Amino acid sequence: MYEYPIDEQFKKWLEASGIHADDFGNPRQWKAVERLISHLLSEKKREIQRLEKSLEGSAVEIQEMLSGMRRTFDQRCRTLSQLAALAFFIVDERGRCLEIQDGVGILSAEGEKREELLGQRIDEVLPARLGRNILSIVENDQEGNERTFEVPLDKAERSEDAWSVKMLRLSKAETGQGRREWAVIVHRHRKEHENRCEEKMKAVMPQMPLRDALTGLPNRQALLESLELTLERAQRYKRHGAVFFIDLDRFKEINDSVGHQAGDVVLKEIANRIRHIVRKSDIFGRLGGDEFLLILEEISSADTLMHVAQKIIDEVNRPIRIGDMNYHVGASIGITIFPRDSVESETLLRYADRAMYRAKQAGRNRYHFYSREIDREVKKRSMIEKTLKNALREEAFHLLFQPRINLSTGTVTGVEALLRLDEHYGREMIPPSLFIPIAEESDIILKIGRWVFTQACRTLYEWQRQGAPSITMTINLSRRQLQHSEWTHFVDETLRKYLIKPNHIEFDISESAFMSLSDDGYGVLKDLKKLGCGISIDDFGTGSSSLVLFQDCVDRLKIDQRFIRDITRNGRDRTLVKASIAMAQAMGLGTVAEGVETAEQKRYVQIMGCGEVQGFLIGKPEQSDKALNLILSGYRN
Repeated sequence: MYEYPIDEQFKKWLEASGIHADDFGNPRQWKAVERLISHLLSEKKREIQRLEKSLEGSAVEIQEMLSGMRRTFDQRCRTLSQLAALAFFIVDERGRCLEIQDGVGILSAEGEKREELLGQRIDEVLPARLGRNILSIVENDQEGNERTFEVPLDKAERSEDAWSVKMLRLSKAETGQGRREWAVIVHRHRKEHENRCEEKMKAVMPQMPLRDALTGLPNRQALLESLELTLERAQRYKRHGAVFFIDLDRFKEINDSVGHQAGDVVLKEIANRIRHIVRKSDIFGRLGGDEFLLILEEISSADTLMHVAQKIIDEVNRPIRIGDMNYHVGASIGITIFPRDSVESETLLRYADRAMYRAKQAGRNRYHFYSREIDREVKKRSMIEKTLKNALREEAFHLLFQPRINLSTGTVTGVEALLRLDEHYGREMIPPSLFIPIAEESDIILKIGRWVFTQACRTLYEWQRQGAPSITMTINLSRRQLQHSEWTHFVDETLRKYLIKPNHIEFDISESAFMSLSDDGYGVLKDLKKLGCGISIDDFGTGSSSLVLFQDCVDRLKIDQRFIRDITRNGRDRTLVKASIAMAQAMGLGTVAEGVETAEQKRYVQIMGCGEVQGFLIGKPEQSDKALNLILSGYRN
């Protein structure tokens, strides 16, 4: 027995077709066998296309079943192996059989054992016409190329049936015997057999949950299997490919505001649009929810990927008509390339997901390629999330309070509660500019938000006990918190517990978060307003909102500090600030200039009519006792 590595899964598949590796006297030819069978399977894939018309669903399922014959040995393999029933021969340059494996039952001498046939010429072993054709090629072919031909069966058999033959000449080096040999695979086409297989496939198909019930696309299971097979082919043939992780933007808002039926319409429409713009050879399916996956094989350049990604975004951006309304969604796409980034399916999916998240961070409705930098950022993000969870459990947070003053009276009218991590907590100091956005994108902000509000109310209660005048406590509120209707009830209960009047509480929500609120989120904001709490828009000027949108529930606009920073030198910033103050006054809204650090900045906004200012000129964020001292003593210029 020659030492030669045999793929065990491939071996099992061959055995299912009647070829037994252990009977081989010369296993070194298995590479040739594998090559021939790969071609045979490719041919069967083309044949199976005619079944697509009679089988409901995507051809991906059938094709993946065929490809899976060499990868797994399960019930599907056993059913489909009949489609590729074959006999295998090794013959020398004189046409004598050196090896025989019969998985079809085509040997002409019935009852003869394999050992009795070894050494006989191929035309003596196989039906005459078939054997003569093979022998003719063996004796006369001088080029040594791969050969494929068909031979009709004898007249005594059904005329529509035929033998399909594939031959590959092995070099002297491959045989190790100093002679040329041929590897021959014979496959029998029989209509009766194919009809039985077709019936079996129809019986098997309903048992296979490989399609997404809503869109008809391959589901997560089918996509993962397809990706595994694609990666195997890519490695074998040195190909490059890519994985697109597609996540819909603003889909949840449609689901929340219009209902799940409308959401289903959107998903089906988006699925159809993308399905019709990708290549037939690409694999496109739905992972679940509003997430889709696209697998591209044999890519030529990164430019091709960018073109495909932008085309998908453009298609998704087109309005979707539901009833009398047009709805708009976007697509954030993460792209990872194999084998450059990885050859492991789970790793590629994880990388593509991370790249998609980066696309969302960058503003949504765009694509982003995976890079090692993203990997480092994700690891750091994971570390911060873990730190936040631990800090919440171990109460390693604290609040600082930054005052704001009324420009007309010079007195402190309110403070903003600012969350901080304890100075020596964790392996490194994590600034709020880093951990707060991460908290707001996960459910941990819900627990942190409750802790902040409770601590702020407790502090305000203690200040009032110590004689502090009536001031407003401003607390930042995230969009995620407003998605939970029970927030209003929690606020009401906490205010009652600490004897705080609702008008002493003001909630800050950023302009961008306000603009992305769903109807439910907007409803929670209005409920807080009805409760008696104030609502202010933070970072005003950084978005593209209209003041008209604020008039129903907003009390105050806080002009972003980036416009205050250069107000003494930048005419455009002065114009924007002045116009914002004027429009807010016309609508009866209060105004606060944030980030005021110099007397000159203060003078400019005061001349423009701004009502209040906040910043280091007035006071830095301080611990509770120091902030109380400032409130009790009054503001001093």
